[in-house]
Amino acid sequence: MVSRGKIVKQRAEDMNARSAVNTSGVANRPPKWFTPFRFTLLMSLMLFWVYLDRGAFSSTSVNGSRPTKENPEGTGIQGEFAISDFEDGLLSSVFMIGMLIASPVFSEAIHRVNAMRVLGIGLGIWTLGVLGSGLSWNYWSLVVCRSLVGCGEAAVLVLCPPFIDDSAPPDRKGIWLGIFFTTIPVGIGSGYMFGGLIGDMLHWRVTFLIEAVVMLPLVIFTLLAPPVDLNKEARPRSEDRTSAFSIIQNFFDHVGIVLSHPVYVLTVAAYTIYTGVVGLVAYWGPKMAQALFDMTSADLFMGSASAITGIIGTMLGGLLMDKLGSSIPMSLSMAGVALMVAITFLIPALMVAKKFSYFVAPFSVSTIFIFSVQAPVNAVLLWTVPGDQRALGAAMTLVSVHLFGDVPSPAAYGALLDSLKKISNNEAEAYRKTMPIVGLFMLISAIVFLVAAVVSRKAVDHRNDAVGRASGESGRPSDEEDVNNNGTDTDADAEAPLLGRAK
Repeated sequence: MVSRGKIVKQRAEDMNARSAVNTSGVANRPPKWFTPFRFTLLMSLMLFWVYLDRGAFSSTSVNGSRPTKENPEGTGIQGEFAISDFEDGLLSSVFMIGMLIASPVFSEAIHRVNAMRVLGIGLGIWTLGVLGSGLSWNYWSLVVCRSLVGCGEAAVLVLCPPFIDDSAPPDRKGIWLGIFFTTIPVGIGSGYMFGGLIGDMLHWRVTFLIEAVVMLPLVIFTLLAPPVDLNKEARPRSEDRTSAFSIIQNFFDHVGIVLSHPVYVLTVAAYTIYTGVVGLVAYWGPKMAQALFDMTSADLFMGSASAITGIIGTMLGGLLMDKLGSSIPMSLSMAGVALMVAITFLIPALMVAKKFSYFVAPFSVSTIFIFSVQAPVNAVLLWTVPGDQRALGAAMTLVSVHLFGDVPSPAAYGALLDSLKKISNNEAEAYRKTMPIVGLFMLISAIVFLVAAVVSRKAVDHRNDAVGRASGESGRPSDEEDVNNNGTDTDADAEAPLLGRAK
């Protein structure tokens, strides 16, 4: 096994060589279509459409209901395939199979292939999976197609945040990341409404067919347009590219480097718990609201509320992060405090409120605080690993938050509901009894974020590895940079563009 010191030294040589090439001529200028803001909007549109699919899949019109005596045929996916609540929850989680395989593959592929082309391949796989979801002929064919959707989604979540981190101005990274992550609640909320509308007017299958058609132009553009590349993603030496053993060995060495950063590990742990809670609420939210308040328009309420509070919360988190200086300890402290405030509003409202009018205000306040976590936490995850390992760090985060977070949580919650419904015929009461457990997990997440904030006070900020010198941003150099630079200036790095054209 190659020592960590040798890996660090080789990584520095690769990064310096790449930077020197990036300063060498006209061929490395960004393509004519590129501006940082336009590029951020493009990435945001991709994420929006990915999460619109998630929301549409969870809507009551698409997801549907099981057959009953009153309605023997049921509705939506549950009715057509006659599946239980557990199978229904499992169906929302199977995309993890594709994501587990694709995340590390995409993160390593960008060291050998242009990152924008890799993103285009991922979007193509996503489109194929969504198209197949609309054409599925039984439950298990739908399971396979949702796995493909997860595979394609991995490319968007792994590659887009580093792209935005490269292109954003140093003092406005929070708000730019906020714009990007705002598309998550807006996408989910829009998906609830989109799925409800199309499912009622036409058929649940048409929802997925429309999604595939709309994503297709983005697939074509990312595969054919003049590309941009991630800044300072070190490419391997030519002799390493043909060695499968070297590729695998380097991958596990890189994983070890990422996991050696304790703030990253703690942040991922807290974010995983957070994502598990948010995932089950996002999936079961419309049905929960329908049961608790006898709502006939649960999709519309959950969709509009998630979209509005998501925009406010995510943008507020990004703005506040920039205003307070964008330090890692401050960003993590923001996340911990925000979740504690959210708990004090959300859980009592779900347990006590008997009327919908009493529920709206505390629900809205709590979701604003919940979504305010997105920009600070994702910024920390980019800045607590070496610059050339951001995509791998994002991939490892992605695997963790889904494998241990929102993949098992909807199915586990569905199994819990099945058990409670057997004890009591009161569906609303079954939902209320689960709320203390949901609140406990959110509290644990908040505490771990605060612990990470304390630990981060003595940790290294790796922004210099990625875009710090290129943008003129000041920051603490890592120990590895001190060794690699040997006290010399890195003028090539200082002159390197934020994003260079692929070679």
